[in-house]
Amino acid sequence: MKIFALAVLLVLAGAACERDTGPPLEISIATVFAPLPGTHTAVAYMTIKNNTPADIVVESISSPQFASVMMHETRIIDGVARMTMLKSLLIPAHSCVVLEEGGKHIMLMNPVQAAQLKQPVSLHVNYAVTGLVIVNTTFQSRFDREPTG
Repeated sequence: MKIFALAVLLVLAGAACERDTGPPLEISIATVFAPLPGTHTAVAYMTIKNNTPADIVVESISSPQFASVMMHETRIIDGVARMTMLKSLLIPAHSCVVLEEGGKHIMLMNPVQAAQLKQPVSLHVNYAVTGLVIVNTTFQSRFDREPTG
């Protein structure tokens, strides 16, 4: 069942990357996994598509529900997984970037109030000089793995 769900996610991500119209930056398949019990860190994954003929740089991501939000990338170095912070995220012209487990992702730290499953959460994706995309979704369980957006 998990393999089927992963296959569906990959097909949806591919379909999201094929569209050529819409706003300059388009977010799809946004999922925010609530912090595990006893922790203060959530994680978010999504597909970010650039519909323009120029590269777009995501400069920051914020959320009113968290004190701190950072973009990270997990890389395997000498057989060890290491997470590094990204100061920005380049979305090439007419392309998309998939933020996913084991790769680029968003870390949301220190919720301003306790995060509950299915509770609304908002991500503010800031790009270029004044660009902003607001993504509204809900907290999901890391164990259910249901995409939203």
